[in-house]
Amino acid sequence: APVLALAASPRAPIVAVSAPSGIAIYNTSTLSLSGFLPFPERQPNVLRFSRDGSLLLAAGGRAAHSGHAVLFNIRNGSRVATIDSNSSDAILAADLSPDLSLIACGGSDKSVRIFSSANGQLRHTIRKHTDWVTAAAFSPDGSKLATGDRNGGLHLWDPLTGTILFTLAEHQARITSLSWRPDSLVLASASDDGKLILWDTSEGWAAKSFSPHEGTKESKGRKTFLLKSPGVLSVDFAPDGNLVTSGRDRSIRLFKAAAQPLATQKDLPS
Repeated sequence: APVLALAASPRAPIVAVSAPSGIAIYNTSTLSLSGFLPFPERQPNVLRFSRDGSLLLAAGGRAAHSGHAVLFNIRNGSRVATIDSNSSDAILAADLSPDLSLIACGGSDKSVRIFSSANGQLRHTIRKHTDWVTAAAFSPDGSKLATGDRNGGLHLWDPLTGTILFTLAEHQARITSLSWRPDSLVLASASDDGKLILWDTSEGWAAKSFSPHEGTKESKGRKTFLLKSPGVLSVDFAPDGNLVTSGRDRSIRLFKAAAQPLATQKDLPS
């Protein structure tokens, strides 16, 4: 089965890999399997470590049937919390708040639901997206929640009240990934439209928009046509503020915080 989710611990040399009905835990130093966490709720579509590395959030479920999110204690594999998303489909996007108190989930019903991790109680249901919710990310200070959808819609919320703060209208295709700069002032959004946008979240405007991955070239006779930039599949901020992206051109690229290129690894296996 395909690997649909992957997460590296910020504190330990381990990586979590999704599998049907479970999560495999590998040691990155030895590349050996060091554990397996059962997920009988079916397919994990999202994996996220807490910022202190003590918990692993797994979210997904059974397509066209049910959605669930589970918090695992990564030391002993026990379940800390189990959330029923109240949806008739699997969860496609999820995140855990920095203080570990809230879990945000989204999926094909176009809604974002915020739950208490302590008792599973539904805190807020947010209905603003016009298509499947495909990405969700709490800011590092916990004051904001960013959510993106399959139609390019991107919104910022107050997670404690469910109030919308900004609608960030720029992308023209599916939001594939969201990442916050460590100071919580800038949000990076990646999309299948080929753009990576850095948002000033205090004012709600695009501070920088660029296409980090190369378009493919196609020759017809004597002319060469540059095709549209391929989609950006993921983005992440490093602790020092640098950015790393991956794209449909089978490359990984590293940028400075102001988007100046630092390094590129091309021709990754497809």
